[in-house]
Amino acid sequence: VLFGKDSLFLTMLRASGIHYAANPVSQALRRIGVAGVMDRSFARVAATLSAGRARRVLAGGPHYLLIDLPEGRQMLMPAVDLARHLKALPADDGEPAIDLTAIPAVRLELAPIELQASLQEAWAVFDAQGLEALVVHRMTAPGIHHVYGILTRDAVERAYRP
Repeated sequence: VLFGKDSLFLTMLRASGIHYAANPVSQALRRIGVAGVMDRSFARVAATLSAGRARRVLAGGPHYLLIDLPEGRQMLMPAVDLARHLKALPADDGEPAIDLTAIPAVRLELAPIELQASLQEAWAVFDAQGLEALVVHRMTAPGIHHVYGILTRDAVERAYRP
């Protein structure tokens, strides 16, 4: 305290890769898992789909569309943006192909996080990568990841606020 340094115990924890934070927000985030906060209402779609397929996807009422891009990345889009685009399509246009990366919409870059992670770990990913959303997954077999939900920065903030 006299020299403004952390104790030996905290220094050893930090050297071991364990970051001890005693503030109330960190404690609350450590106690809550991402599985309890994630949004399970999403539909996984390709980057390009027909208008008919888009209507069938939206009929399920998802909050988000998890877009699988050709290069193996994923992107997140609110389903309401696709619904707005479909509503604006001319009625006599038939079944046009819709490129979800080109329509006017909010798109969020994603990073993966494990299903067993805490909200503190999720918050660290948000801060480190500057993202607004994470895709919650778990490896079910070697090389196969099952997606369980979407975690947004807003959902994490709502989880610890009274």
